[in-house]
Amino acid sequence: HLIGNEAEIVTEKITSTFGQAKVFNDGAEILLNVQCAAEHHLVKGDKVLVIAYTKESHSYVVAPFPTELT
Repeated sequence: HLIGNEAEIVTEKITSTFGQAKVFNDGAEILLNVQCAAEHHLVKGDKVLVIAYTKESHSYVVAPFPTELT
C-alpha cells in the first residue's frame, strides 16, 4: 500500500540495483530499499514517487516526483 506515495532519497544516489528512501505512512517514517530506471539521475534529498514493488529484489521502484504535483 506504499505505491503512489511520495518518498525522499536518503542514500547518496539511487541506481537500478540499490538505494534507500524514506516514506511517511500513517505518521510513521519507513525506510525502503528502492531502485530506479537507469535513465534517471536521483540523488540524496530528491523527492520521488513510489511506482511499483519488485518481489525478486524485495525493493520498491521509484521515479522522479512529477513537478506538476508539487
